[in-house]
Amino acid sequence: RALEYMTTNNTSVRSAARDFKIDRTTFQRFVNKKKADPDAVFGYVNCRLKNMVFTPQMETDLSQHIKQLAGQFYGLSKSKVQEVAYLFAKANDLNIPPKWETNKKAGQHFWLSFKERNRLTIRSPEATSMGQRF
Repeated sequence: RALEYMTTNNTSVRSAARDFKIDRTTFQRFVNKKKADPDAVFGYVNCRLKNMVFTPQMETDLSQHIKQLAGQFYGLSKSKVQEVAYLFAKANDLNIPPKWETNKKAGQHFWLSFKERNRLTIRSPEATSMGQRF
């Protein structure tokens, strides 16, 4: 908004930063990057997308598979989900962190963010028998 204000009102970086209560140096850096590449994406979203192993569509597919298994009374534990994520990444020939290769499963950080992004709650699977009538 400060950049738009600066361009429409023909003000300086210093006054726009002061009006919007932004650090002048940080705002100047942003203005310079925007001039160099007007279509660039900035902020935490850009960092997050660069470090993701799976594409958003692949993550959706993986979470749907986990939910489907839970619906079929084959719930996966946290450790199993991490192993499935590792195998899914290997099957799709994706670049994975070296720690995944060592442990043969996805890491704790992946698990926590994946669970949060896809609104998963993993509970300990209970023993069920499909042969019993209710």
